[in-house]
Order: sequence, then C-alpha cells, then structure tokens
Amino acid sequence: MESDPLSTAIDPHRSVTAPAPPATITLTVIPEGGTVPEPIAIEPDAQGCCRMCLECLPGADAIHLEIAVGGVPRLRAEVRAQAGERVSLDLRIDADALPALHAGSHQILFLPIEPIYGPLPPIPPPRGSEAWDCCLVIDATARTSRIADHAPADQQEAQDAVPATLDTYLLNCPDQWGAIVESVVELVRQLGQPGPNCRLAVIAFGDEPPEPGVFAADLVPRFHLLHLPDNRPAHLLMPLAPERLGELLHRQIKPTPGADFVDALADALVAAGQLQWGDRTRRLLVLIGDSPGHATAHPVPYGGDALARRGDVDAEAAHLHRDGVTILTLYQAPPAAITAALLEAQCALVDHARNQYRRLASVPELAFTTADFDPQAALTTLLDRTAPLGRGPCWGRLVQHTTDDEQPSKSW
Repeated sequence: MESDPLSTAIDPHRSVTAPAPPATITLTVIPEGGTVPEPIAIEPDAQGCCRMCLECLPGADAIHLEIAVGGVPRLRAEVRAQAGERVSLDLRIDADALPALHAGSHQILFLPIEPIYGPLPPIPPPRGSEAWDCCLVIDATARTSRIADHAPADQQEAQDAVPATLDTYLLNCPDQWGAIVESVVELVRQLGQPGPNCRLAVIAFGDEPPEPGVFAADLVPRFHLLHLPDNRPAHLLMPLAPERLGELLHRQIKPTPGADFVDALADALVAAGQLQWGDRTRRLLVLIGDSPGHATAHPVPYGGDALARRGDVDAEAAHLHRDGVTILTLYQAPPAAITAALLEAQCALVDHARNQYRRLASVPELAFTTADFDPQAALTTLLDRTAPLGRGPCWGRLVQHTTDDEQPSKSW
C-alpha cells in the first residue's frame, strides 16, 4: 500500500533543516576614535547596498579597502585620495555574495585578494610617556657656496662678481653646518625631555667606488657608509647627550666626493632599517643632505647616475614605516645665485633631489630645507599628532556608515 504524501509532509518525527544565517560582511577600517585597523560588520539594506564615508590618513595617498564575506576576503582595492580627504563609498553585495564598489569620481585600483597585497600598517599616535630612538642620516657629499647670496649693488659689482658655484662641502662651512647642527641638537634635546636622553645612531653616507680606471681625487669617494659614534656597533643605538651629539657632528664627520649625482642614500636607509629599534620607543629618522638615492619608480634624469644600484629609497622608506619609523628631511637647497645660473638639465637634477626629499618625509609638515628648519614646528608635528600615520595606500578612518533609505542610492 502506497504511503499518503500528506502524512509524510506533516510527519512530526521528520527533521527539518533550518536555513543557514547570512554570512557576516566586514570592512577593515580604523574605527572612529580608534588608532588600530579592525574589521567591522556592515549590514546592507534590502537591495544589498550600503554607504560609508572614509577619511584618508595623514601621510597616505590612497585608501585601502578589504571586504570579507564570512571571514573570507572577497574584494581588495585602493581608492586614490589626498591626506585628510573624505571619500564617500557605495557598496553593493549581490545574491552570490560578490561585492561591487563605487567611489564617485575617485579612481579605484582593484587588487588581488591575497594578503601580500595589503597596505603598510599605520604608525599609532605618540604617547607622552614613550622615549625616543633617533637615527641621523647625513649626506657627507653635500655641497654649498661660500659666496654671499645677494644681488649686486651696481653694474660694476655685477661685472666683477665671481660666478657662483658649489665650491665647497657643507661640512667644511662652520657657519652653515653649525647652524644646522644647532637646530638638530635642539630637536633631539626637546625629544629627550623630561625623561632620559634619546638613544641615537648617526650614519653618514658617501657613495660606492666608481668603475675601474677612475682615479681623479674628486671622483673617488673616501667612504661608502660611516657609522658613528666610533664605538657604536652598526646595529645598535646608544644613549647620547645632546652636547656630545653636537661635538660628534662637528668633528667626526669628514666630507667625501660623491662622483655622480646619485649617492648611497638608499644604502644608508638600509643600514637604518637594520638598527635594533626599541620595542617601546617612538622612532625617528632625520635625513640631512642634497644628494638623492636610487629610486626605480622615480628615476633620476639622464646622466645623474653612473653606477648600478642595489637599494631603492622608496622601498626602504616603506620598510622603515612598517617598523614604525617616522622620517623627517632637511634638504640643502642650492643658493639662489647658483640656481639662477644652472642649465636646464642641471635644474632637472636639482628638482629631482628636492622632490625626493619631500617624498621621503612621512608628512609634508616634516619636509624642511636646512634654511627654513624650525625645531619647534617639527616637535609640534611629532608630538601633537592624534591620528595614525599612513604611507602610500593605507586603511581609511571611518567617518560615517549608513544604510538608511533616506540616503540616495547608487544606480547600478
């Protein structure tokens, strides 16, 4: 006898499987008032849409997005933005749990979802109780002019004037170099208060030896990298009183030729990255000079580099940022009397170096020239920062998250 279909359908002993709950959708951001990125749950509306507003961190040039469904990354992208800019994002999740993203007029770069394509971690804001580790990277090839930088008083003075040239090393000019040292020592002194002195390391860079057959004294560097103080192992930072630092910078760094225009800045940044920075310290690198280093993504104009290079300044700056190191730059700009007489190709080289020093600084407020460096302004930027510090593409800071029907929806 056949069973009754109706009785089977209502059999109270038959188990019924409940539908699986919808997978949680998360977006990794820095929450409002927070300093560390974390995944937050987002709940799309009935159409699968939601809107949020993210702010680009100081030092960053893009907002990095990672959207996961059920804990599995489903979308990774970068939205180009300026530091401090707020970007409205529209997100839609379709029936197959696949996210789609729209950012208005902002350019979106979609990336593979693997974690290797994730951003650099942001550097948290400083806390008053933390001590500082500081590394000074000094260009021993930097040059300047002894000629006063002023306009001639009359036509005869203009005719008699000696053509302005970079005729001496910066380290050999007591007045100019002394003023720089005084400002840097004052910054270090302020960072060390009210607690113990900063732990310090000094790395001076020249360049690698030229190709065989070059013997001219002004083309052969005296050293590649110089680690100071003399008794400091290359990988360590040492407590150093500001007065001792000033004496060291005045007396123990000797200038060296650099031969070509690009010098060993990238190698000096590699050495700084190998320092044993403290686990519970704020970390600062101060770069002083006028020579650029090798940069693959921003190559020097033709004729500026005669050697094959191993390091890349932008890659090393990213490595330092990953280790929590903030970078401050002091660019030694040529006097106006010299730049006015430069050829177009020479101006391109100077502009390349100036732009590289600006780019290496963690934020524009930490990119100075040696002439306009203000230790107090630098100290304010370093100590008064309340937001995490990014570099390149970085996690965005959440400003607004809504799924209200009152918000205008994106037409997909």
